[in-house]
Amino acid sequence: MYDFFNSAVPDALRRLRPDATPRWGILSATDMVDHLTRAIRMSLIDEPREIRISEDKRERYWAFLRSDKPMARHLRSPQEFYDIAIQEVGFDEARIRLLRTLIDMQLLYTKKPDFSSIHPDFGRLDVALWTALHMKHFRHHFEQFGLMGGGVNPSEESDGRKSVSSFL
Repeated sequence: MYDFFNSAVPDALRRLRPDATPRWGILSATDMVDHLTRAIRMSLIDEPREIRISEDKRERYWAFLRSDKPMARHLRSPQEFYDIAIQEVGFDEARIRLLRTLIDMQLLYTKKPDFSSIHPDFGRLDVALWTALHMKHFRHHFEQFGLMGGGVNPSEESDGRKSVSSFL
């Protein structure tokens, strides 16, 4: 289940350069890495959050998360992302922090497979839906920086040649 995070993510982060120019949007490489860290951290905290979509639309949103459809470009991040404090660090430290946060995610999701928490735009997500969202989100930003091609099937797993721990 976590091959993407243990292989494809470290590989993409190794190839990411601090001065990389995005194909769209305004994020710098470090900002993108911090953005992904915040997204993962948000998923690890089960606290009350406003859900902005109505209950009758949630199944459709969840079907999107399970689908191969990519995220649209130029989406606004939920304000709650920015409520998650992270210390400003350099590029290399930000990449390592993201990988460590992914390890925290995998440990929590493995230890508590019934865990769920709230995403403001998708509602209460279980481990499977959070994992699908994170994969889709990482692919979106890796495509933004030319690290991964578009249209990749989120259910594809990497060959497992590299792991998160090999990056640290």
